[in-house]
Amino acid sequence: MNEQMVYDKAKYHIEGDFPEGLDKSQAYVPTGFFVAWLAMNNFASEEISFNFKNEVDSLRSRRAYPSSLYRAVGGVLSEDMLTAEGNAFTQQYFDFDHGQYLDDYDELLSEHLPSFFHVADTWENYDILAKRIGERSMVWKKNLRKH
Repeated sequence: MNEQMVYDKAKYHIEGDFPEGLDKSQAYVPTGFFVAWLAMNNFASEEISFNFKNEVDSLRSRRAYPSSLYRAVGGVLSEDMLTAEGNAFTQQYFDFDHGQYLDDYDELLSEHLPSFFHVADTWENYDILAKRIGERSMVWKKNLRKH
């Protein structure tokens, strides 16, 4: 049996080097923005889209915070939550060691804050980052077509 790839867990951060005195809900924000983008761009698996339909609909209509789906799925981002294309993009872009996501997040949102976790869970911040993720996704798709 193959072990499932887990890209991130909020728990890793809460139990790790999480800023003292900061509300634990902030541990969901960095990855929560990415999960929201994946869901709203049809990279979520059918199971997530079906089982968390209300949460996905709330994201699309902006009735919930951007990180709400990530919270609803227990603060876990794993391969079974994504389509094949979603996994391929996530493996390349979201990889903490070699991907660009954390660099983009830091450059656009947290560079002048005490930590990644101090970014407010707002649609304004999401929109700033979502634009960059969309650009990265388009470049990624173009590069796939070349190979």
